[in-house]
Amino acid sequence: MIGKTFKRLPPVSALALAASAAMNAGNAQAILVYEFLEEGADVRLNISGSLTLPSPPAFDSFTSTTTSIRTGGSSFKIAANPLGGAIRQYDISGPATIGTSSSDVPLSNYIGSDLCMNRFSLNLPDGYVSGNSITGTGLLVGQTLNSLGLNSTTPGALLGTWTINDSTDSIEVRIGSGAAAVPGPLPLLGAAAAFAHSRRLRARLRASSSPQA
Repeated sequence: MIGKTFKRLPPVSALALAASAAMNAGNAQAILVYEFLEEGADVRLNISGSLTLPSPPAFDSFTSTTTSIRTGGSSFKIAANPLGGAIRQYDISGPATIGTSSSDVPLSNYIGSDLCMNRFSLNLPDGYVSGNSITGTGLLVGQTLNSLGLNSTTPGALLGTWTINDSTDSIEVRIGSGAAAVPGPLPLLGAAAAFAHSRRLRARLRASSSPQA
């Protein structure tokens, strides 16, 4: 029985290692992701990631008094929680807008990290420690992806990517696809392949251990 158990492990373990390698292939650099997802009659903004940033001088003259987003106009911003006092300001390069709306839309019921992004910079509290997790979630009440004037409403669409000066880190803004909540096709196919292989292996082992005529 012990011999048979060990014989079954390598194929499944190999599949698990391959899946793990595929999942980690895109994690070579730190990344911060903003994701818009329609949720009933509202749009949810989810923020997740971490950044390994250098430490620039602190600026203590910046204040963001609103928790809101603006997708277009002459510029855009995503302000998650008011910021004031000493901040760390990182210059970023990327698209000037992610949509066409020039109006500020309140980001309601926001819970999470304090940060503010606009077309020119990412602003974090002075106390942010490089590598720490950045997370947040809030609602744009009574909005749709269309009413926000976003450049795309296609699930999974990338609205823009920004590079952070003097860093290999990057920022992405996306339309949510729900992939995090629902298993994708590749993991399901991998599990099915492992199960089928295991059944074939058990059949061969039974055949080899049967008494010969």
